[in-house]
Amino acid sequence: LHPGMIADLPDPLRQIMVHITRLGQVTSRQLAQELSQSETAVMSTLKQLVALGYLGRLEQQEQTYFEPAFGRRRARQVPSGIWSALSRELQR
Repeated sequence: LHPGMIADLPDPLRQIMVHITRLGQVTSRQLAQELSQSETAVMSTLKQLVALGYLGRLEQQEQTYFEPAFGRRRARQVPSGIWSALSRELQR
């Protein structure tokens, strides 16, 4: 899943995804307070987003958290000879 795909969502789903993306990890209660909506309405939307693959659901310390399910970026690999090349350049 790519963050740019949020723009393709219908407005109510997009609004919630934008908030969750900004907050990182959130409970339905926190998000309901943030959006001034009922927790029931927010929970319904969160379930939709989980089913669509936009959100991940985590259970921690008897709480359910939701977070964006964006793919992890791979760490860039530094070329193996970079440090010796840099050392040679600095010695010039």
